[in-house]
Amino acid sequence: MKKTLFTLLAVFICLSASAVNDTLSVYKATSLPKIDGVLSEWTGTWTPLTKTKVTASGHNNASAKFQAKYTKDSLYVAVQVLDSTVSYSSSTISNTYERDCVELFIKMDTTTNTSNNGADQYRLIRDGSFAAGDGATVTSIGKQKVAPILGADGTTVIGWNAELSFAWYGTATSLAAKNSFTQSIAGIDNKPYPFIRFEVGVANNTTGSAGGRTQQLFWNSNADTQYNSMAAQGFAKLKGNAPIGSNKVTDIYKTKTAPNVSDGLVSDWTGTWVPLSLKKINAVSGHNNASAKFQAAYTNDSLYVAIQVLDSTPNFASAITNNYERDCAEVFVKLDTTTVTSNSGADQYRLVRDGSFSFGNGTATALGKQKATPVLGADGTTVIGWNSEWSFAWFGTASLAAKNSYTQPTAGIDNKPYPFIRFEIDVANNTTGATGGRTEQLFWNSAADTQYNTMATQGYATLINTLGPITEVPTITKSTAKVYYTASGLTVSGYTGNVNVYNVVGKLILTSKVNSNNQVINLSSLNKGVYIVTGSGFSTKFIK
Repeated sequence: MKKTLFTLLAVFICLSASAVNDTLSVYKATSLPKIDGVLSEWTGTWTPLTKTKVTASGHNNASAKFQAKYTKDSLYVAVQVLDSTVSYSSSTISNTYERDCVELFIKMDTTTNTSNNGADQYRLIRDGSFAAGDGATVTSIGKQKVAPILGADGTTVIGWNAELSFAWYGTATSLAAKNSFTQSIAGIDNKPYPFIRFEVGVANNTTGSAGGRTQQLFWNSNADTQYNSMAAQGFAKLKGNAPIGSNKVTDIYKTKTAPNVSDGLVSDWTGTWVPLSLKKINAVSGHNNASAKFQAAYTNDSLYVAIQVLDSTPNFASAITNNYERDCAEVFVKLDTTTVTSNSGADQYRLVRDGSFSFGNGTATALGKQKATPVLGADGTTVIGWNSEWSFAWFGTASLAAKNSYTQPTAGIDNKPYPFIRFEIDVANNTTGATGGRTEQLFWNSAADTQYNTMATQGYATLINTLGPITEVPTITKSTAKVYYTASGLTVSGYTGNVNVYNVVGKLILTSKVNSNNQVINLSSLNKGVYIVTGSGFSTKFIK
């Protein structure tokens, strides 16, 4: 049997960390929290602490939830704990970590996974006292406040609230100083790839006086190793201004290998397809049983979109005068996310099933590449639908930036403050006749069909660097690992530990623990395509 050996130079490529650790979206605050422990101004979505560790007998039915937001100056966190058994007295429980408390783990440097020995752990006790995990008091790093939660009778204590702030920058009283973070531009908005390491934990004490953590609640992991290792901590991504209203947000990951947009085959798109699940029927007669899905990815140079439509009744001939009334796919893209005013089709891009392309308000084929191809059935002949592939240049004379009058001084999309773009997909299905008319439309964000004239019904896309929270600078190390791919699977020798397999857009496909030499990892669940396999100290790719 032929087998392929990938010689590993052990260039460690760190992919999107959200694949193995949770990533929390943190948006910019429109107003400053009061830090009074009341939490009345926290009107966003609460995130529950669902990871539980019960360590002893006693009181273990507490629950907790939290929110986080930020400004250019500080990070803000609110935690609400339902726990009617108060156990935090310093006279009976000497160790602060054994009292009822909230613990936050925050580190601005996301490039290491080494032990931190509590240096980035911050503890707020139910009585209001505050300390760092390593024992040093750091009350001047921000503000903290606790307040009891009272029951319906206005007297019975049923839990407690905690509010905390952490200054980003400053002298000796900030997260940057505490982390030895030397980012030259004093502003969190300019932090490259605005991830931070992040975790929330709540410790619930016993009902007795001897101390001990009866119960712990976590957001990312119940490993309870966050004190000594960042590996069990999650990530928070600072996302700038929050999306407007209830509009959807999709994550678009960076890819090192740009899709081949010139073939329209979509075979090199191995990520997750997103369905266009919202439907608008514009006429009762005609063909209205189409379905569609899309993917998107990006590089430093361009945005890429693939759309697949299942629709066995082609209606796109030039006999239908208006191209928007033919079978077509439309992409709405705008770099400026600050307005919701009418755009009169200026940010609407239309690809007709026959391959012709236009703006919503004019032709602009030089903006990128587009290709439409038929989807054939099992017999290899019957047309059952069509694929479309697109590229859009970010910067340059014929680009999204130029089209949007976007004057970001740094010519690179990774340096765009708040990496949101406005984004929507629409597939139009024509009637069975020649008179035109959109019988059916399929949308991702909204079926309002007003995207042409207003951004309010368009969704958002967040551009996420595939290399994720980890720096792009590779760490070169030596490794004895060897990886062989055959039809039997992926054989790993000279290595023990976890092996992760990612697709080309950075999504974790599977994780396997390698305990023995020449262990074979079963890949039968993977579709054909290009994959990246990583372990501690090595990374390479294979083609199935």
